[in-house]
Amino acid sequence: MRILAVVLVAGCGSAAPPHPPAAHSEAPPAAERQIFRQLRVGTRPIATRTTFELVIDGSRASLTETDERGRRALAMVDADRGARWDVVARRTYLGSAMIKPGAVELVLASEGVQPLQLRCTRRAVDAAAAGALRVPSPDRPADYACGDRGGWQPPATSQVAATVCDAGGADPDDDDDDRLVFAPPPGLEYAAVNDDCALRGGGLRIAR
Repeated sequence: MRILAVVLVAGCGSAAPPHPPAAHSEAPPAAERQIFRQLRVGTRPIATRTTFELVIDGSRASLTETDERGRRALAMVDADRGARWDVVARRTYLGSAMIKPGAVELVLASEGVQPLQLRCTRRAVDAAAAGALRVPSPDRPADYACGDRGGWQPPATSQVAATVCDAGGADPDDDDDDRLVFAPPPGLEYAAVNDDCALRGGGLRIAR
């Protein structure tokens, strides 16, 4: 599926009257807006949340990054229940979108920082339901020491059509936080918890 919106512009005609529009004609599609968020919570760090908003409009693209910080460490359930967040930074990158075989390449720049070059592809990704919580693995062995990535509760996932963007180094099959995994609003969220050795991992869920 192409992720670039196509804008049709009618040119000036001759003096002859234009033909009336067909009854089934539609307005040109609007620019496509997609959302991805990274949420980091748990007993160890102060909670943080970063939201990325991608807009692709023909050959133009923009990416707005908003960084937020919680007032304290938060459990995932508390972060979902109206926790207070302070915006600590916001930056917008502007640039171009170019169609390549099987992908769209974005070249984006913002003053004072390194430019971004992202390769974006359309694919289905597995995501937990909105509001799913990251919990210890149910089959964790009795002699467990450290390193449990946990799982979702409820455990069911569904496939979501997404636009996956990376700088070329990320494994396209990983659901780690090195990728930007966009979907139409409300978008997708990589939610991770760090409870030290008790639980340290995350995954994709549908945002809300």
